[in-house]
Amino acid sequence: MSPASRATAASVAAALLALAGCSSSAAPELAAFDRPATTEDAVPDGVQLPAELGELRYIGEVEGSAVYAARGPADHPWCVVALTGSVEDGDWVLGASCADDAEFDRRGVWVAVGGAEVERGTAVLLPDDFSGELEDGWQVAGPNLAEPVGS
Repeated sequence: MSPASRATAASVAAALLALAGCSSSAAPELAAFDRPATTEDAVPDGVQLPAELGELRYIGEVEGSAVYAARGPADHPWCVVALTGSVEDGDWVLGASCADDAEFDRRGVWVAVGGAEVERGTAVLLPDDFSGELEDGWQVAGPNLAEPVGS
């Protein structure tokens, strides 16, 4: 290979590496998982979580629902869990939803929960440093959490 060909090949390789570096983005993060779990992070006794959900962290309350972040399966690792109603009275409903890295980074992950005997609750779990746009009708309620406007 001539010196000019080697220089051209090296330039092309460098350009491809630079483009590859620009096109890959870091996975979203959720600092709640950086701390050890506490008793607040556990759902009440008697509440059964879906089997595919792993580690759980309490995020806050929206519309009377306790909202948790959860680890999900490898292809949808970001999950939100909402629990509403009275666990003591047996009138509770749990909802869960999961998203992949791209969806979670762009929009967060949304859940709605409710039933005949309990009020409806909706929430959006957001990644740290969320820079996407919330859909119309939603507002930031706290770190990593959005709620419907007027909640």
